[in-house]
Amino acid sequence: MSDHPQTLTTKLTRTKRELLATLYKIPYFERLPQEELLYLVNQGYPQTVPALQYVCREGDIANSFYIILTGKVEVISLRKKQSIAVLSDGDFFGEIAIFTGIPRVATCRTLVQSRLFVIHRDHLKYVLTNHREIAEHIALKLLERQKALIDLGVISESDCDNAIALDLIHKRLQNQFRV
Repeated sequence: MSDHPQTLTTKLTRTKRELLATLYKIPYFERLPQEELLYLVNQGYPQTVPALQYVCREGDIANSFYIILTGKVEVISLRKKQSIAVLSDGDFFGEIAIFTGIPRVATCRTLVQSRLFVIHRDHLKYVLTNHREIAEHIALKLLERQKALIDLGVISESDCDNAIALDLIHKRLQNQFRV
């Protein structure tokens, strides 16, 4: 892009400018160059989901990653009939299935009307390829969540293809996303 960064934002619709400002408030995006965050804003899309609606379900094949802009999303194991976590503004979900290649391990539903930012796997790949710190942040959260799911008995280590060690996560990121 050859435009000056200030010119880039003035060409955006009000909704995209607001989305850009919201994403910059999320810690792992705050240092992302404006052009690359604009890339995400232009490739991803906001989605408003009413209260008590399912966003994704256990067992589904994943191709999207979600960031909660506003609202609350409950992560549930339907198989175990238990709540795993409640996520809110700035949190993300969908990374386990995206990074490990296994079907979704939990169901996510909104607790209140929630505004999500949805990023397709291929567009996330672009950002992770160029920003290792974001890839590492997501990988660390992935490790933490996988361990919690194993401890709860929702998944087994073999479900994760033994992707519990950080170096294995990095190898997976390198293989799947070339980071």
